[in-house]
Amino acid sequence: SNSISIWTVVSVLGYSLLPVNVLAAINVFYRIKFMGTVGVVLAALTIGWCTISSTRLIERGCGMRDQRYLIGYPNALLYSAFVMMTIF
Repeated sequence: SNSISIWTVVSVLGYSLLPVNVLAAINVFYRIKFMGTVGVVLAALTIGWCTISSTRLIERGCGMRDQRYLIGYPNALLYSAFVMMTIF
């Protein structure tokens, strides 16, 4: 069968969450919500980095190249929520 285990999904999503930790470390020293445009760009880059890395790992692991946008969209929503929690 062409299925993926829940543990694989959790580990890929968790591994791809590492850039959010980098953003959180930056937020400790410089409050991102007060940085204006630079903060928005940092948040967008972090969301993009997380989304692309997790989508590629799941896509290659399951051979789902044709469905990468169906994988990427929910990933982007998930990482957007984590970035919002990190910033605010």
